[in-house]
Amino acid sequence: MEHTKSSFYFTSKNDNWQVDYTYYIKNYYGQDHSELKVAVYLNNELYWDFEQKPYTKTVHSTQGQAKEIISAARKLYKENYKLRDDRDKKLSKLGINNS
Repeated sequence: MEHTKSSFYFTSKNDNWQVDYTYYIKNYYGQDHSELKVAVYLNNELYWDFEQKPYTKTVHSTQGQAKEIISAARKLYKENYKLRDDRDKKLSKLGINNS
């Protein structure tokens, strides 16, 4: 039996977080290599999808590392959507309809 997926669940206030580690096989130049993909869910909806595991201080897939990944996802989400919000505000000030 091959291990293909691990999940960690966290509850904070009114939010439920889930971190899924999914292992899959990729073929590079005729050799199979195991790759790790990480997805973060907030209240059962996809929050952030990492094609590769982000850098964390913790090396192994543990509860501590899952918390670090949630923090990384929150930071990336905030950065990406804050940039969009700032851009939309600037467009609104210029009188450009951005819808």
